[in-house]
Amino acid sequence: MITNLSGSTADIAGINVADGKSITASTWDESVDVSREYKGLWLNLDSKLNSNGINLQNVSIQLPLRQIDLDTVNSNIKNNDKWGYLNNCSTFASKI
Repeated sequence: MITNLSGSTADIAGINVADGKSITASTWDESVDVSREYKGLWLNLDSKLNSNGINLQNVSIQLPLRQIDLDTVNSNIKNNDKWGYLNNCSTFASKI
């Protein structure tokens, strides 16, 4: 999850995110939800509740991003819109 704390709107993953608002970006395969046939990048899916009402959002690290860091995050999001057994959610998270 990336939260905009810049004091103004910021471009995160190609979306204008208002100050104080957040966005999530992660890769998924269709095995998570068979109604989805797309294997790749999903925005704001992690912040949803599953069918059992369990919050799927997990936070493991928190750090401030400079603009150069956000540029790297956006580049990795843009260039990693795919999922595979050797390019999965863990691979995506480590690139981010």
